[in-house]
Amino acid sequence: MWLLLFVTLAIALALLPLIPAILELVYPTDIKPLNIEYDYDRNIRRFAERFSHMLRKEISILYTQEESIELSAEKAVPPKLFALPNLPLALKEHEVQQQQLNRRLIGLGTLKLPANMKFNQEIYAENDLIGGEKNHIRAAVAENTIFLAPHTIVSRWIHAREIKISHNVKLYGRTSGKEKISFEGSAFFERLHAPIICFGNEIEKNLSTKNFQPTPFQPAVDIGNSFQHYSNDNRSIAIGDFKLPPNSVFEGNLIVKGNLNLSKGVIINGSVKVHGKTILESEVTIHGALIGIDTILCGKSCSIDGPIVSEKEIDIMSDCRLGHEDKPTSINSPIIKIDANNTVVYGTVWAAKQGIVYLLENDNNKNPFISNVC
Repeated sequence: MWLLLFVTLAIALALLPLIPAILELVYPTDIKPLNIEYDYDRNIRRFAERFSHMLRKEISILYTQEESIELSAEKAVPPKLFALPNLPLALKEHEVQQQQLNRRLIGLGTLKLPANMKFNQEIYAENDLIGGEKNHIRAAVAENTIFLAPHTIVSRWIHAREIKISHNVKLYGRTSGKEKISFEGSAFFERLHAPIICFGNEIEKNLSTKNFQPTPFQPAVDIGNSFQHYSNDNRSIAIGDFKLPPNSVFEGNLIVKGNLNLSKGVIINGSVKVHGKTILESEVTIHGALIGIDTILCGKSCSIDGPIVSEKEIDIMSDCRLGHEDKPTSINSPIIKIDANNTVVYGTVWAAKQGIVYLLENDNNKNPFISNVC
């Protein structure tokens, strides 16, 4: 009798913590999906727009208070500094001496920053934001255009309708343009996002056609591998290294188990995946994605419609068109190097470790694909 009672009590104590779960299983009460606020995602554009909206609201509240806007801004947390259009910043003596500003800077109109200054709080401009040389900016948002002067450093993020970047600028974190981002010279970056990203300011103004007539596809000589074709999904596989001759056209998707070399003027009407190194010579066109496990070298005047992804490095030379105006793309790799001579990207450029914009002498070979978008 006592043994039965003990066993019953032990089972009851073991099941006691499970009673809420059993009741929820039998009579569910929490089966609706969570109401997620999409403004809290990791999209820097959404974050910047919320930040801008918050500051505009704070400005309107400050204007309604009885005390002066300068005094109200000084009492705010964090402290703020308001800048009036066409007037120098009202910096304190210690801020000028230390060349640092620890207050949030708000420009009521166009905001012009002094040179050789470090801004440890966010910057907001109701119109344009004009940076000074050797500025160190934590984060910034402008309703119109941001101009970054030479030798500027951005620590976290910037967002504006348009962003114009001078030479020797370092962009850590995210750089977001509602309409366009333009690089005039060499720079360092991590993440870029805009409908149009221009590298160089001499983009060809008129559309033209290629100066050659592509010939039908013909197998490259001395490839020394087996070539498999799968007609059901329009996919071809090259077991080993593969090379296409100049001005040839390849129909369908191409998978290369070794290295790939696309000669000048090659057109591929499909996507490409390469297990080895990828070399695109000049004027190559790919109407699809380009995926590489090893390094991808994109030569001059190339045109790629789809995403470009590499697990190691992507090098892009001058006069390239990547993506399309009505079909944005993405370029992703740990290391990305781009020649700042008339290359345009539509969409996103994401360098996980290091993004470099370098400037070489232009040989005046214009890109036949790029319109005057920059």
